[in-house]
Amino acid sequence: MARNRGSEAEDDFSDLWAKVGKRAYLCWLVDAAEIKGRTGRIGLARAQPSDALLVFDGRTEFAEVKSTEDHSAFHFKLLRKSQSAAATMILAAGGTYIVYLRSWVQGCWYRVPYTQITATKATGKASIPWHELEPFKWNLPTPT
Repeated sequence: MARNRGSEAEDDFSDLWAKVGKRAYLCWLVDAAEIKGRTGRIGLARAQPSDALLVFDGRTEFAEVKSTEDHSAFHFKLLRKSQSAAATMILAAGGTYIVYLRSWVQGCWYRVPYTQITATKATGKASIPWHELEPFKWNLPTPT
């Protein structure tokens, strides 16, 4: 069974944006894992729509950071139902919701708009194979 490397991906994501400087602002939303990390106890936290809010070059988006060691595809089961519901409402309100996906097997990041996930789900699929995610391979932001 693959180990959970989610916090490692989140740390890498933070480091990437920190290098960009003033062109980016990353605000992590508090979740139960953060409360446990700070207090050592399981804490109650309201469900958050995503992991973070990200502002980059004047654009604001909800950013959900996921990681996987799957060899074949990005499976939508990695997204919690509350996140998917929030993403749907954010899109309906004209917002932007992006899943930043770290594939440890592929050795790269993908920047997948939730609209792509919605379109794929509409076809009855529960995942997107890596080869179909090629257009969403993320070119990391450049430092200032």
